Amino acid sequence: MKIRDIGVIVAALAAGYAGGKLSSGKSVQASSPVPISASKFTLVNGAGSAVAVLEPGPGGSARLIFMAGGRTVLALATSPDGFPFLAMEGRDGKDRVRIGLALSDKPYLAMSDDRWQSRVALGSLPPDTVPYPPDWDSWGLVFRGFGSEMPVAGIGMQKIGGRPLEGFLSVSGKAIK
Repeated sequence: MKIRDIGVIVAALAAGYAGGKLSSGKSVQASSPVPISASKFTLVNGAGSAVAVLEPGPGGSARLIFMAGGRTVLALATSPDGFPFLAMEGRDGKDRVRIGLALSDKPYLAMSDDRWQSRVALGSLPPDTVPYPPDWDSWGLVFRGFGSEMPVAGIGMQKIGGRPLEGFLSVSGKAIK
């Protein structure tokens, strides 16, 4: 170690000691956190283009939207009735993948193409009636054709009415026993 290096270290120690002696000895308290409120937060990139938005949605819901090229590609949100969902959109703005909770708080995964929503559904399969029957329990994997709400093929389990839980397998709308 050179004499010059030792001199720099001694000077730094002396300055630190002197600064400590000259200080008031009082500590500074950080102020309590203050919430920041706004009706919308927008995250922009270096070019000033919005890449994400956190905002209220319709009916008191909330949503966090991620964008690319000025369009929504991913949304994490709550529906107006308070159920959470995650939606991924195609270039045409239509949902391609949606993960959420049905009205019964049971989960579902729906996949779509550019022609029809929910072509493939996995998870809770809701009944045709609302409110849901209290003893309803239906889970499965179903495939729907273009323009149809009825599955073309499906496999799963269901409990309807007072009947026991039973499995189902159907192809072209016909049950296979």
